[in-house]
Amino acid sequence: IRKGRAWNEPKLKVEWLEPRAMLAGNILASVDAAGNLSIRGDAQANEIEIVQTAANAYLITGVDTTVNSGADFLATGVSGNVNIDLKAGNDTVTFTGAEAGAGFATNLTGNFTVVDAAGNDSISVSNVTAAGIVKIDAGAGHDAVALTAVTAGAAGLRVSTGAGNDTVAL
Repeated sequence: IRKGRAWNEPKLKVEWLEPRAMLAGNILASVDAAGNLSIRGDAQANEIEIVQTAANAYLITGVDTTVNSGADFLATGVSGNVNIDLKAGNDTVTFTGAEAGAGFATNLTGNFTVVDAAGNDSISVSNVTAAGIVKIDAGAGHDAVALTAVTAGAAGLRVSTGAGNDTVAL
């Protein structure tokens, strides 16, 4: 019977690793040659903030969500359509165009569209003018939609929240 460890046996140690936080999802954002901004989510709970930083430029920042596998993405040359599709999940999107007197504004030559599939979603849009339609479709779930200083072209404004206990503020 042997007590203890032999002189040539390695001594084992346990080390603690740093804590890791798993991010909810990943958003893919891009601007094409025509100036159309496309933002696509996944089936996870995504939260993004989109803030206009200059004429035709928007900073897209993830909150516990990655954007193009990073923390944020600066979209420049945006002048046509804005298409945001966050897919399913409990998503939050906040889009803030330039405040009055900023020296530049969110004046899109195309449509402004936010589509979010089933989930308890929060969609807030402010300071946007689109020559085309402004369409918000929150899908089924308990959704909150808030639009402030939003102007649509001749095609109009459409807001749909699907089944659920929803609130819409215009």
